[in-house]
Amino acid sequence: PEDFELAETPLPEPADGEVLVRNAFISVDPYMRGRMNDVKSYVPPFQIGEPLTGGAVGEVVASRAEGIAEGDWVSHMHGWREWAAVGAQRLQKVDVAVAAPEAYLGVLGITGVTAWVGLFDIGALREGETVFVSGAAGAVGSIAGQIARLPAVDGRPDEPVEHRIRPVLALGRCGETESERAIAISAAYRYTLLGR
Repeated sequence: PEDFELAETPLPEPADGEVLVRNAFISVDPYMRGRMNDVKSYVPPFQIGEPLTGGAVGEVVASRAEGIAEGDWVSHMHGWREWAAVGAQRLQKVDVAVAAPEAYLGVLGITGVTAWVGLFDIGALREGETVFVSGAAGAVGSIAGQIARLPAVDGRPDEPVEHRIRPVLALGRCGETESERAIAISAAYRYTLLGR
């Protein structure tokens, strides 16, 4: 409590090209801890006295932006507040009929996209390869491990599905409980035990 201030401010009015969003879900991510230090990084540090920013999903309650209507659901980076006026170019419409709104802060958001791009666009993952996820205890790594374990779509349809699942090796604090083992990682290594 002594490190944060809860502030009440006037409800923002959207300007031309903006929408007013009532945030329903905000994200608390590990990278945010690094933003609490005033050091050079890939993302600027939080500023004392300024609202925290982070991922959020909410419903548009007023719109002055073309193509975005009241009632649309959007994701954006103006979290850690109940209401946000957001420029249309700084948000992404999401389909809450496809998945729950909060999924767009995880597996259907930047976490899932990062895992997918890492595996398939950058890693060029192919059938028959073994995947090693070096940060499997984190948000992106845990999703990458699960995506990598999906049956290959290019496998022969007459093959049993278990023959089309690639092995996944993981590094991190994972697989310690029954629910963690349920994601079916082939083998997990605790980084704290390596090198002993």
